[in-house]
Amino acid sequence: MTTNHLERLDPALIRPGRVDVQLEIGHATPPQIRGMFLRFFPAAETQAEQFVQAVAAAQRRREAHKQKAALSMAELQGYFLVHKHSMQTALDHADQIHDAQKQLAVAASFVHSISAVTAAQSATAAPAATAASPGAERVVAVPDTPVHPDVIAQIQNRIAAEEAAAQKAGSGAQAGQ
Repeated sequence: MTTNHLERLDPALIRPGRVDVQLEIGHATPPQIRGMFLRFFPAAETQAEQFVQAVAAAQRRREAHKQKAALSMAELQGYFLVHKHSMQTALDHADQIHDAQKQLAVAASFVHSISAVTAAQSATAAPAATAASPGAERVVAVPDTPVHPDVIAQIQNRIAAEEAAAQKAGSGAQAGQ
């Protein structure tokens, strides 16, 4: 089980026998950030160091503006899930790692480019190329990266859900005024 507020839990819930080990998981450290990068992009040692430096610079800028700069491992994993198809995109947008809306915009752009490439490929694809990779699309925007149609659908669904939530929040704020 996890909680952000251990002090609010009923002692009976966390008594010995129910919870035998309590471990505080803090914010992501540079070695953890590097390790997570390498999990998504193995053998990219140089780029992992570049990413760690870019995240550290983004955190310093946020601290200077009195904004939340700490990064949880869950936030980091979410970032990599959005960018798992392109190491270069992950590197290019490291300064926006704390901004979920910008990350969704990047994901939307990625899905749009995949959709455009897929449509273009469908019109000109050779049957042999399709048979070589059943159930996956070849993406030109991110060279040599097979993307399963289910992944594209998941990204599109997440973007649609975030847009709907943002619209609902916006209309709720207007109704309250």
